[in-house]
Amino acid sequence: MLGPRLLALLAVASAEPKEQWNGPAGAPKCVDKWQKWTDGFAAGERAITMFSQSYVCDGNDCDVVGAYSPKYSFACATKGPDGQGSTLALDPVAQYTMIGATSEFHSQKPCKFLEEQVGPPPGPLQPVDLRNSTNSTNSTHEDRRLTDCAEPSNESCEYPDPPAGLTTLPHTGQSLNHWPGLLMDMGNVNHVDPHLNHESWAAGESFRHSLPYGVEGTVCDDSEYNNGEVTYERAFYDGGVLIEKTRGPATTRSYIFKSDADRELAKQDGRNEGLQYAKTFTGENGCDTEVVWEIEPKAGGGIDLELTVPIDATTCETEAGLRNAIHVWYTGEEVVVVVKRRALKEASFLSTCDSDGYKELLRFASTFVCKATGESVAASVKFYDDVYREYALDELSTDAANPTPYFTGVGVNYLGAGGRCVEGGISYRPHGSVFSITANASDAPESCGSFYWDPLLQAVPGDGFAWELATADSSHGTAVDSATATTQSFVAPLAIALAIVALLRRE
Repeated sequence: MLGPRLLALLAVASAEPKEQWNGPAGAPKCVDKWQKWTDGFAAGERAITMFSQSYVCDGNDCDVVGAYSPKYSFACATKGPDGQGSTLALDPVAQYTMIGATSEFHSQKPCKFLEEQVGPPPGPLQPVDLRNSTNSTNSTHEDRRLTDCAEPSNESCEYPDPPAGLTTLPHTGQSLNHWPGLLMDMGNVNHVDPHLNHESWAAGESFRHSLPYGVEGTVCDDSEYNNGEVTYERAFYDGGVLIEKTRGPATTRSYIFKSDADRELAKQDGRNEGLQYAKTFTGENGCDTEVVWEIEPKAGGGIDLELTVPIDATTCETEAGLRNAIHVWYTGEEVVVVVKRRALKEASFLSTCDSDGYKELLRFASTFVCKATGESVAASVKFYDDVYREYALDELSTDAANPTPYFTGVGVNYLGAGGRCVEGGISYRPHGSVFSITANASDAPESCGSFYWDPLLQAVPGDGFAWELATADSSHGTAVDSATATTQSFVAPLAIALAIVALLRRE
């Protein structure tokens, strides 16, 4: 007889869902992504790739299909200043990941995108110096102030190791695989914890990705197949992407666009639900992500959300520093979450030279929109600091240069008594900043059908090194021969200039 433990393991194995293609029906197979990347994108235009990562058990009851949530990632890479004919990808590449009711938004090195999402490359990759280029300014238009403040040269595509003396977090033994960014976790939707209610919500979860309506573009299927079944889902988008996911009473529609012009076209097309209400701004290289929530009200009316905004790292000291570095301010229409630049750079093990001020991570509307009427609905927004002191909207700073701090000097202490990183310490990670966003039944009646709400996520800067395919004639400012660059028969060593210089920093 099979033992109970083996039976349980078999139940878990059979419960895990199978991969499938969630993109447009009839999408052609990807043929030559390198040629597409090289010749299909002008300067400043963005390519988006989709890649499934895993199925993760939501809770303890992993012997039912509903206990598993799929994890999907989208990477947004921006073409360098030479545009068509060039393979240059700007730093950073934004990575947007969805699992359950959580969104993650980090940054990749461009070489990782070229190797893993476009690649394998037909030759070696190299970083490139853009400081002498007359048209290399990215869409952020930040003053780099490079004098005496450049990052050290780094010819490696690997991320830096933690400096000596830092404590690796217990939950991970792996090295840094992205520049740390935000986690936007919806911990409560109408008094239901979406993580604990996995049996009904996860089991009924639906997911699809497609081109946004109203814009031209293409998508190809780059999935791996075995006997006709998808074993690993991948897609390559030229034209932006619309990601639609329904889980319980909430549907999220996430929008990433190839260009700002495409965004404006898409906003004019009513089939892109909720997008007309989104307030946009330009993130790192234009790779910001609009996430428009459509939320069903509670029985009898009203909406109740709890939003947590932590940010993660790979060591105890830098993650505590990140979470303690969060600040908040209010524009009069949107709540903006920022983090100290110094803490971001320390978490990525970069030089902290020229790291004053704040980096914007997230902003969200302080109102809902009634779907039936298009009218704005007042929301009550409350912010809680590290000791859960409550701030109403009118108590938040309205000065971007002097925002309201999350950290009072008490809260997130990973190395303190009972902390995450001490022997016998707590098994979970301390919370980040918390927001309560509510509307009462009279303001948010059931007659609206549902309500739109729009957070906007932004990636963090990387190390400042853009990367391109190195060919015999490659030098910045010289177009790469796309026919050569996309040929898969590179068997002889290429003559490569490996002199690496510090690239324009993002900070």
